[in-house]
Amino acid sequence: MRDGSVSGMNYLFFGFSLYSLLAKPVYRSYLTSLNQDNLSTQLPILKKRYKHLRVVQSVSTLVSAVWLSYLLTTDTFDENNRPVMIGVVSQVFSMGVTSFFFKRSEELYLDRLENDYLIN
Repeated sequence: MRDGSVSGMNYLFFGFSLYSLLAKPVYRSYLTSLNQDNLSTQLPILKKRYKHLRVVQSVSTLVSAVWLSYLLTTDTFDENNRPVMIGVVSQVFSMGVTSFFFKRSEELYLDRLENDYLIN
C-alpha cells in the first residue's frame, strides 16, 4: 500500500460485500421447512430458490473476477504482486463458472428427494 498499489484484500472484501448485498446469504437452511406433508408444495419452491441463489452467487463472483481482471490490465498492482493476482483472478473465474454450471449440494438433495418420493 505504501507504493500506491491497491491491495488484493480490498477487492476481496468488496466482492464479499457485493455478494452479501445481492444474495443475502442464508445461514439457516431452507431445507428445515420440509416435511412429508408439505413436500409436494415446498419442493418446487425450494428448488427455484436454491437455483436463484446459485445464479446470483455465480454472477457476483464473475463480476468480481472481471473487476480484478480490469485492475490487472490497468497496472493497478505492482510487478511483485502481479503473478499472485493472476492466479487469484483465474481461481475466482473458475469458482464463478463452476458454481454457475454445477448444482449445489442442497439442489442435489432436493433432486434426490423428488426422485425418491414424488416420482415413485
